[in-house]
Parts: sequence; structure tokens; C-alpha cells
Amino acid sequence: MISWFKKQKDWDIPSLAIVFESGLIQLMKNENDNSAVVVDTGLVITSVEWNPFGSIIAVAGKKDKATLSGDEKSHEVKFFNPYGEILHVLRFGGNICGLSWEGDGQRIALAVDCYIFFATIRPYYKWCYFSNTLGYAFNKSQDQKESTIMFWNSNTKEKHIKLVKNLSAVTACGDFCCIAAKNDEIIKEYSLIVCNGIGSPIDSCNINLEPHYLTMNHSDIFAASRSSFCKFHFHSPKSKTLMMLNEKPGLSEERCTVYEYPNIGQNPSDTQKNLNSRPICCITCSETVLVLGDTFGRFFLHALPQVYLYHIIQNSQPGIPSKISLNLSSHVMACINIYGELSFHGILDYWANQENAYNDSSTAHRKFSDSSFPSSLRLTTNISAKTHEVDKSKHVASDFDLQFPKMSDHTDSSSSQVTGMIDTFDSPTTHTLKFSSQLDHISSKSAASSLLHDMEALKISSEQNKSLTGDIGEGSSVVSYNEHRQRNGVKGTTDLSKLEQRRALDSSNSRANLNVHKATSLPPVISKPLAFDRKYAWDIEWAADDGQMCAIMDKMRMYIYRGTEPEEPMTCMGYMCEFKDLEVTAVLLSDLMLTPDDPDESYFFRNDVKSLRDTRNLIVNVGLKDAAQFIEENPH
Repeated sequence: MISWFKKQKDWDIPSLAIVFESGLIQLMKNENDNSAVVVDTGLVITSVEWNPFGSIIAVAGKKDKATLSGDEKSHEVKFFNPYGEILHVLRFGGNICGLSWEGDGQRIALAVDCYIFFATIRPYYKWCYFSNTLGYAFNKSQDQKESTIMFWNSNTKEKHIKLVKNLSAVTACGDFCCIAAKNDEIIKEYSLIVCNGIGSPIDSCNINLEPHYLTMNHSDIFAASRSSFCKFHFHSPKSKTLMMLNEKPGLSEERCTVYEYPNIGQNPSDTQKNLNSRPICCITCSETVLVLGDTFGRFFLHALPQVYLYHIIQNSQPGIPSKISLNLSSHVMACINIYGELSFHGILDYWANQENAYNDSSTAHRKFSDSSFPSSLRLTTNISAKTHEVDKSKHVASDFDLQFPKMSDHTDSSSSQVTGMIDTFDSPTTHTLKFSSQLDHISSKSAASSLLHDMEALKISSEQNKSLTGDIGEGSSVVSYNEHRQRNGVKGTTDLSKLEQRRALDSSNSRANLNVHKATSLPPVISKPLAFDRKYAWDIEWAADDGQMCAIMDKMRMYIYRGTEPEEPMTCMGYMCEFKDLEVTAVLLSDLMLTPDDPDESYFFRNDVKSLRDTRNLIVNVGLKDAAQFIEENPH
């Protein structure tokens, strides 16, 4: 079977699909393509058809191992992009005889037994929303490689246009957005460009990895390819001003760092094969946590801003993740897989389980010389940190407890297997302080290995610890360090500026080495998500001011959840922009893309939560007194 999309204008995009009886599909740019992509669909294929734009190919058939698994829904329709990456899967119980796309590519008709099913398609657009500004990309010129990005402010109605060639991805956070684009076709160089609300660049960085996936927070940008990812610490105009005022001579900042995809539980001699079979498929971040997901259903949890891999969880639910998102407090992670199944995972408990892991890892890096020791300030800070006792009787419930209270009673705290369900833990502030002190403790021990035997000779008292950690400046700390060096027969003194440089370098090196060590030793832990009854979800948006509320798009309906209690759904065809102040803002991108040069307020859809609607009705129909009482009983 052969399916050829003949209207493809870009010769670099595969448009020829050759189907084999074994279930393999070979995607080629032309009949002479020597770098074809081969995809194993796992189906006995009956129908194949490209959409009207050549951006998606639908493959229908019967699962080749359905008789062995006993699955009732043994027939599937799999959607791939031209490069063979799976986008979504529809499952049916009957035999799929054929399929056909609608003219605009928004719907697909499926012949199943004696019925015809219609499925709505949600295309992937390159767009973002930030500071009341909608940014979206579309092709306006004949050159398919040149994209037009429209920046439209919904408040001022101002429009600004930016032309970008070889656009890869866009994302946004706070007051800025990031545009990823390819610079050079030959050397495969890409740019990360930070822009404000009118499309003016404020910062940029060149990278050598292809940014398939992009996410950002208020200070950092993370771009991921199939096998690696990078962190770019960008500077806003405000941060640039502060940096110029506080800049110290002789200190340089490493703004862009590349991290290799960890090879966990795999054969090191077969690394390339493993990276190809289990690549990165999704990414998200908050101010404190970075999460990477791969096609094997594993989630790699990194602590920010150090980008330290502190845990790996394995999703017990089958299906490749397609979208992941963190709530306000980074306690709960939502995951939508290629089947449209939504699951929630509690990740706060993994922070609490890392104390022993940090202590075990700190003994693996003791090969530094005396000259690389940062300062006695760091050493004594960590010594005194051990003397502080944390009151274990003070526990607070996480957002996961508040959102899913019924699951806390079923959590077996005595089990050695972490399930992802949170019972009770210390406060997030306590965890953050413990995590920071542990990380500094590891870095100091790693850098000061040759002086560890001198700690007994120092016999620093608690009063001296207090003075070194809080009551004197870094200059006094350096003096104490120099006195210690002279007492032990070390000539010379240490200059403060040089010590600062060594501290920054040693801290970076020790954390990088520790990250590599932990990446190869952390075993994945099975995470059993909450059984959540949303089987056709395609988007989720967490509230920006409430960690217990989220909005979910399921088919053509929007559900707003407070905990596990859903409100009455609203019919919505839009893409969610933000959830803030008890209001969900969505934009009708599919309609907007028909006339992208003329955006209008009518393309926005706003849905208030039930409590906000009830408050407005009380103000209008009853009065301010009763409305104020209702607000006090139902605060936000």
C-alpha cells in the first residue's frame, strides 16, 4: 500500500508513505530518499491517509497481538507526524474499514463495522500566551520555512509582527516568551530568543541541540532534544540592571549548560540504541522542579536551579506521555498520554526520601585537592546545620492531600515501595531548607576531601560555628581559613576574589559530578496514579493562584475541578491560555488561523468557576450583605 501527499511544498518533509504487511511504514521525502524513517505501528494495517496539509498521517488497523492480550478494543487508529512520531491513538472495538479527512483537516470520518464515527482533530499550533498577549505562528509567504509570529495584546488591541525562519517551538512564562529557531542548515545551530510582549528580543543564546521541546520559568529556559537538554539562564532588563550594579570583577556566569539524557538501567555499551528507542517526549518546569518524560513512561525529577536529578518515577499506567504539567506548588504532576488518559502523580514525597540518597552519594566524590576547598564558611555552615533539630510532629498536608483526600487513607507508609500517594509530610519550607543544606553539604565534602581529617583538630565550638555562619562576613571567614592553613604547615594566604572564583567553579563541578553519579545509580520507582475518570483529555491548565484547582479539556467540553469534585462542564472548542482569578481564558485558535492577520476579541472564550458565578448572581439579585457572607464562607 502506498500513500503519497502530492501537495507538499517543502522537500525536506517526508510525504511518501509505503506500507508493508508486517505493520511497518516507511516515510520518505521522495522515491530516492536514502534517509527514510521506518515506523513499526504494531498493526495489521487496513487504511492509511494523509490529512489535507500533509502534517499528519492516520493509520488504521487491528493490533497484531490482540488475540493474545484479550483486549476488547483490538482496533486502533494511530496518528503520526511526517517524521514517524506518534501523536495520538484512538481505540475501537469493531473492525475499521476505512477513514477520510475533512477538507479543513479539523475532523476525520471512520467506518467501523456498520457505523460511521466522526472524530474532532486538535492540531498542534506553535503559540503562547503571556501578559495578556497572544503569540501565534503561521505561514504567510510562499516560503514554507519562514513563519510569521503575531503578537496581539488583547487589552490594548496592538499587533506586532515578527518574521522567523525555521521556527521550532515557542513557549512563555511571566512577561516574556521564548522562540526556538534553526540558524544554520549545515552546522545545525539553533537559537533561543527571549522576547517581550511586542516581539522585541531582550536576550538570546545559541545551542547545538535541536529544541524539540521547550519550557521556561521566570529565570530559566529549558530546551530538550531526543537525547539531551539544556538550561539557558536569561536576563531580563531588570535583572541586567541589578547584575550591573552587583557585578564583581573576575566572576563569570555560565548561562547555558547542556545535560545528557541519563542512561538508567540500560546497557552502557548500547547507549545510542537505547536513546533512540526511549527518547525524551515531554518536558515541563516550575520555579523549583524540572520534569522530563520519556517514551518508556519514566519521569526524571530535577531540582532547580541546580538541575540536580533527585528521583525517577515509573508510571504504572501504560501509554506514552504526551503532555505533563505541574501545579502551583509543584506538589502534583498531571500527565496526559497518547490515549487521552489523564493521571495525577504526587511528587512531594520524593523530596522527603532523598536524605539518605544524598548522604550515600556524598562519599563518591572525594578526589579534590586542598586548593579547591571553597571556604570554612561553607564547611562550618553545614556543620552547624546538623545541630538544628526539625520538629517531626509538625506536619502539613500537601496539595495532593487536599486535592485527593480519599487516597491518603489508603497509603501504606510502611511499604518500601513508593506509590506516589502523599500522606503527611513536613512543610514545603522545611523540605526546601533541608534539601539546600544537604546539597551544600555534599558540595563542601566533595571539594574539601583532603581537609576532612583536619576537622577533628579544629574542634570548632558551637559559638565559633555561630560566628562563622552568621555574625561575621566572608572576609573573616577567609582569615580563619588562612590561619588554619598556616597552623597545618600550608604557606601563603587565600585572596577573597580567588576564593569566590574557586567556590563557584568547585560548586558547579561537584554538582555536575554528583548529578552524573546519581543518574547512573537511581532506580525508577513505580508511581501508582489516582484512578481518574477522564479518558479523552487533551489539555490541562492548573490555576495560577490555587494548587487545588485545574481546568481539563475533554473532547469538546471544559471541566473545572476543585480537588476531585468537577463543576458542570462548559462546551468549549478553544485552547486554554490561563487559569487565574477564578477565570479560565481560552482562545479559538482553529478559527483564528483561518484569518490570522486579523485577530479579534471574539476569538477569546472566558469561563468563570461556579463560586464566582454564584457571587455575581448574589450581588445582582440578593444584595451585597448576603454576597459578602457567601464570600467569607467560600474564600479563594
